[in-house]
Amino acid sequence: MDKNKSLHEKLDEKIDKLLELFLKDKPETSQSAYLNALKYFSEFIKMPIKNAIKRLISNEKLEMHSLVLNFKTDMLNKKLSPNTINLRLAVLRSLIKLANKMDMTNNLLLSTNVPSKIINDMCGPSDVEIMLIKNSIIKSGTTRRKEITALRDMAIFSLNYYLGLRISEIINIKIQDTNIKDGYIKFYSKKVDQKININDNLKLVLTDWINVRNNEQNSNSLYLFTNRSAVCKNSIEKLSRPGLYLRIKKIGERSGITGKLSSNRIRHSAITQALNKTNGNIQAVSEFARHKNINSTKLFDDSIIDFHKKISDLL
Repeated sequence: MDKNKSLHEKLDEKIDKLLELFLKDKPETSQSAYLNALKYFSEFIKMPIKNAIKRLISNEKLEMHSLVLNFKTDMLNKKLSPNTINLRLAVLRSLIKLANKMDMTNNLLLSTNVPSKIINDMCGPSDVEIMLIKNSIIKSGTTRRKEITALRDMAIFSLNYYLGLRISEIINIKIQDTNIKDGYIKFYSKKVDQKININDNLKLVLTDWINVRNNEQNSNSLYLFTNRSAVCKNSIEKLSRPGLYLRIKKIGERSGITGKLSSNRIRHSAITQALNKTNGNIQAVSEFARHKNINSTKLFDDSIIDFHKKISDLL
């Protein structure tokens, strides 16, 4: 009895270590997404997270795959998006891979992803719609409080569109990473510190926000962008991902553009326009978008898509 208890305690310690290493050095947003994926898996098999992990890595290979496939089927039946399903499956796959390296299991989970839906609008908002969005932000500053928020929104939009930054990259920029004098900003992306030069227009936009942030807000926050309560109540809370998502959606609704606005669509628009302005320079735009795979950039090139269609018409 004591021996069995000791074995259980040792296994619990190993599970704790596995989770610690699994989440180590990952950004806060990634940690939250990974833990959510494990939470949904544990809810599916009706066990606490640690017990769910024990069951997952303790099963024979066939049973392990069967368990994960049942989880996948359950998510499909709930009509979750392919991206959500694939993220949760990827988390389980990575966890099992780490457990294998730690000699906690001999198994590895094969890819069980579902096909992702084709993005209907790779181009994002048109040139005209981009102007409507910018005008909507400018016109929103009808009071001092709203003017402060508008300056923040314009800075966020400019980083999103003119530099093609992702939402997770924007919210995690720290005030010390913004060097207006030398004309660059630094940010953390895909586990790598990156540095991008900024032009004079972006310098002005960021300067306007930083000045009001420091003077009006008097915030002690480490981050460049804080939520509206921080702007008005001297909170040090950084802008959250859901908060920014809702803010951008609201800006889109107010501007009257077609479709729901998101940071991804703004980034898509930037990539498409970059291709148009560089005469389809895939290599240069791929570096601008920081795509790991150049094929990701090609999805935005209308000339390539049109070429495929013309060839198929000839066959």
